[in-house]
Amino acid sequence: MHSEANRARQYLPFAALKGLGNLMSLAAVERQERCQLLEEEEESLNRILASLEPGDPVSVVYYRRDHYEQAEGSVVRIDARSRRMEINGASFDFRDIRSLSSVNHPDDAW
Repeated sequence: MHSEANRARQYLPFAALKGLGNLMSLAAVERQERCQLLEEEEESLNRILASLEPGDPVSVVYYRRDHYEQAEGSVVRIDARSRRMEINGASFDFRDIRSLSSVNHPDDAW
């Protein structure tokens, strides 16, 4: 028969997972469906993208995996050929952009 100390010791490997459920729930993000842009929104987006240059400050909402994220900062790279851009470490396709506003061109925000 095991003593209580020995019996408790068999459950120690599971103690490392204590709090894992709370951490996972904090990290969970609600799944969102990707929105389709209207024709006018696509035209506005293309106009803004064509006017951007590296270093321009922007705010962008883009689709990533299964939800939307927001990035703000300076354009690091914009590539019309591959249709990708990077803002302070966030890299994404043009097709994933939901909204974009340029600080240099505030009238072009949508």
